Amino acid sequence: MRHLHGARIFLVAFLGSIVLEYGTSWALEKLFHAYWWDYSSMPLNINGRVCFPYSVGFGVAGLI
Repeated sequence: MRHLHGARIFLVAFLGSIVLEYGTSWALEKLFHAYWWDYSSMPLNINGRVCFPYSVGFGVAGLI
């Protein structure tokens, strides 16, 4: 049961970071007409705004 709880926390942190980071990147670009970060050279990125490896890192950080 504890393993399931950890997996749930990981998924919430993982998916939450994707939504928050993508939304923040989009809003900052629209407000300031500048790119604050660019993950386009990273694997499995979405429009250079978020990428899988860093999202996994945020998911792991949620477990700490």
